[in-house]
Amino acid sequence: QLTEAQALAFYRESDYMLWRNLVHRRHSAWRRVLRTMKMPRGNLLEVGCGIAPISTYCARHKPEWDYWLHDVASPHLAFAIWRVRKYAVLGVLDVWPQEAQVITLIDVLEHLADPLKMAHHAVGTLRPNGYLHWNFVGNPRRNDLDLATPEQRDETVRYLSEALDLVWEGEGYRVSRKR
Repeated sequence: QLTEAQALAFYRESDYMLWRNLVHRRHSAWRRVLRTMKMPRGNLLEVGCGIAPISTYCARHKPEWDYWLHDVASPHLAFAIWRVRKYAVLGVLDVWPQEAQVITLIDVLEHLADPLKMAHHAVGTLRPNGYLHWNFVGNPRRNDLDLATPEQRDETVRYLSEALDLVWEGEGYRVSRKR
């Protein structure tokens, strides 16, 4: 089992996230996230943004929104910041907007040593009637820097399921709305 410091070092020093972002699920989420950006203006917070595929796509369609990027400091985050520089109010590590209309936690929770803490923070940041796009990727081989234990997974999924109303679910990806 990796420590949190070892996991952070991996993300900072390897090109793993660049390649993962090019082929992984978050690229199929763009249009679904855009559909939940119903207000003329708002904040989209992309947590674990990597190279910011969601914000980059949505910013072209909703340039009046502010885009917040949250990830570990890395070359990937620097590239993400460059990609959305025209639209972004940027956050790194623990800098978040006071509230957000849409938050993405896609392919993120399993990499955290305390996913429930992140879930509480996201729900607390989400505006009433705001949308959370989330998943908790299962990886039985545990070869993808999974830091969360099965118990933490269950507790986090239970919390998010009880705290939010499920709007859509498919292929291990959920869209929930805050009451």
